[in-house]
Amino acid sequence: GVLSKGRFYSTIPEKNYKIKDAINKNVFNKGSWNLMQTWMRGEKSFEEIHKSIAEKVGSNVEFLNKHLIDSVLRMQLNKGLIKFAIQMRSLGVRTAIFTDNMDIFDRVFVPYHSLNEKFDFIFSSSTYKKLKLDNDAFFLKETIKKMKSSPSETLLLDDSPEIGVYMNKIGGYFYHYQDYEKELPKFFKWFKENFAKYGTNLR
Repeated sequence: GVLSKGRFYSTIPEKNYKIKDAINKNVFNKGSWNLMQTWMRGEKSFEEIHKSIAEKVGSNVEFLNKHLIDSVLRMQLNKGLIKFAIQMRSLGVRTAIFTDNMDIFDRVFVPYHSLNEKFDFIFSSSTYKKLKLDNDAFFLKETIKKMKSSPSETLLLDDSPEIGVYMNKIGGYFYHYQDYEKELPKFFKWFKENFAKYGTNLR
């Protein structure tokens, strides 16, 4: 990830490894992509997802709810990028989170870290009912418009090069953020070279 690091259900005890393995198989496996899309498009809540898989994974809804929430609360936040976003806002630059994510992000992660106070906008697929790459990245274009910006005045950081293709195609700036741990110094160097008037005090 770009903004956070961690895994869903990471708090499930080792003794329950069979449940965790079954979750990976039934939710995060390539063969379960339709279920994942349904969740990320906000068509189902995490409670509904858990109700549909509980028996398959050998657990119950309450157990799954608890460990999903607990694992999300334990996820690391990229403090360097948060600091960068706050600094940009102080310079009058509008900032946003643009993410393909589940309702757990909107309902738990965002309020827990007060992200709606740190960014001007939060565009989550589960809230807006569409994924980044749907319909030739219509969500991306809609996001830029809602921010009252234009592609040529917009920078997107993402770990997916696929969305970068669309960003470049419409004339925007794209930075492929590849490594949560080590990428920040590389990004700051790139940012200073491309946005000199904003990047002088980055570190």
